[in-house]
Amino acid sequence: MSKHHITLSTLVFASLAACGGSSSPEVAELGDSGAASGEALCRRVTSKSETFLAEHAEGYCKLTGAFVGAFSLEGADPAATCEEAYASCLAEPPPTESSCDDLPPIDCDAPAEIESCVDDTLAQVGRAFDEIAAQSCADLVSQGAVSSGPEPVEPESCVQLRQKCPALFTEGSVLTAFGL
Repeated sequence: MSKHHITLSTLVFASLAACGGSSSPEVAELGDSGAASGEALCRRVTSKSETFLAEHAEGYCKLTGAFVGAFSLEGADPAATCEEAYASCLAEPPPTESSCDDLPPIDCDAPAEIESCVDDTLAQVGRAFDEIAAQSCADLVSQGAVSSGPEPVEPESCVQLRQKCPALFTEGSVLTAFGL
């Protein structure tokens, strides 16, 4: 893995403290009723993350470059460092390391709601990545894009899921392992 990659969970999900809109046949993998398996949810979120990264590689890599540029060594040109890290990131696939082994069951009968929360979060992050991709490294570094910006708003689907299944959002749960 390149030193210029920032893991998706650090970059995206941890910053949102939320989760994210469509129901699909894959929801059945989470369980149509009763407690879903943590492993099934983990596999589903991992799959969605991989697809998301492929679709938003430019924004992901531009933000990675902005982070690297913003924290570049003294005397280095932050914009040039950003461009270098951006190019390096685009040249190799983003990391998708995840282990879904031995996760506990999910004590929540809400597979469609979980799916919706994950989808809505990814959609929200995708819009942010699209905005970032449209900017130059020089603009991102000079604007302080790494440390500024509006505070993310938790998608309504996640607010509802948090109320229905608060245990999904406790430390050590399968969703918080992905930064949700």
